[in-house]
Amino acid sequence: ELPDLGFGDDGFGHSMEQLNEWPGIDIGRHNHNYRCFKSHWPSKDHVLSNGKSKFIYVLRNAQDQLVSHWNQVYGMGFHYGTENVTFEGGWNDFVKDWLDGNVENGSYFDHVASWFKRVNDADVFLVRFEELKRNPSYVIQQ
Repeated sequence: ELPDLGFGDDGFGHSMEQLNEWPGIDIGRHNHNYRCFKSHWPSKDHVLSNGKSKFIYVLRNAQDQLVSHWNQVYGMGFHYGTENVTFEGGWNDFVKDWLDGNVENGSYFDHVASWFKRVNDADVFLVRFEELKRNPSYVIQQ
């Protein structure tokens, strides 16, 4: 399991104390331990280049992300990270919320744009989810 940089002390993800105690992963390179984290954060000030970190952004096409997101939140019974959002309107209201960015992590399109503007940064690797599924060996070697 990778630690999730989610809502931390609010019950989702891990707290900063837990993250600081998370052990590194020895991958056999120069006796270094590497720490890996996953998140759904957009690219903002807290994930800018620092000369040490590397970022892998997995981009999923909008339609598949919408359906996956619906299956996740509908299965949980609520939208975490948002207020006053219910499922009374079912799929149609969820699609409107999603298009309006009224879901956790905000607008899908703004989120993708925040990372896509860093596509040429040496420390950012942008990969399409569909390509990762289609050709995992090739993508992982990159």
